[in-house]
Amino acid sequence: MNHYCNHINIPVLPLHGLNPTDQTVNHTKIDDKFINTEFIEFLDKLNLAVGWAVLFYRQPNSSWPIHTDCSDKDRAKINWVYNGEDSKMNWYTLTEAAMNKPPSKTTIGTPYYHYTHDEVILAHSETLTTTCLVQAGVPHDVVTQTQPRHCVSISPCHKESKKFLTMNEAVTFFKDYLI
Repeated sequence: MNHYCNHINIPVLPLHGLNPTDQTVNHTKIDDKFINTEFIEFLDKLNLAVGWAVLFYRQPNSSWPIHTDCSDKDRAKINWVYNGEDSKMNWYTLTEAAMNKPPSKTTIGTPYYHYTHDEVILAHSETLTTTCLVQAGVPHDVVTQTQPRHCVSISPCHKESKKFLTMNEAVTFFKDYLI
């Protein structure tokens, strides 16, 4: 198991009535009405639910600042990547100086931390062209090359407690779908 990224084959698509590749806003919360009911049923059978759903867009030859998607230190997300076959997702460890930074808020109100290159050390890089479980609780960024990149990112949570999944929990819940 990779602590940063695990390729996964989920048998249903996450959305209906919304084409991710039509979006050009960098970071958008996905309205619940666009979550595919078959995907909700798929999660329900695993005793999971959709905790949060967002759409990320990056234009060609760009990068998003190094950041976490949340204030948790270990949060798994399921990412469906559209286009951007030549883009790379990078994960980082923190230097001592960056350990106690206060959080910021995204444009859609979610907490996150952002970092500069001198506050992190590259830990892992991977080109993501399929659906993946990704670690969003550690610093990461995405660098696009010649293609735009759209990403549907869903944070699964425990159905009853609504607690978001850690990467180890996600790997356990989705073990039958790992590639």
